[in-house]
Amino acid sequence: MPGGDGNRSQPPAPLVEGADYYVEFGLWVFTERYHLNRGHCCGSGCRHCPYEGGPRHHESSPDQRALPPVSPDD
Repeated sequence: MPGGDGNRSQPPAPLVEGADYYVEFGLWVFTERYHLNRGHCCGSGCRHCPYEGGPRHHESSPDQRALPPVSPDD
């Protein structure tokens, strides 16, 4: 077959800001939608992990701590 062997999967769809991730304090925060599309837990304690083992299942996860409020002047 020209151009390849036909066994390669399609490249991943581009991420959509606001749907797959948002930026908070300069860091990307992946959404539940992103994680569900990924298909499994990576074990990094992601804030919106929907899988068992994610921060929703471990109250002591560092990602569960509250972030400081942001004033409108910042």
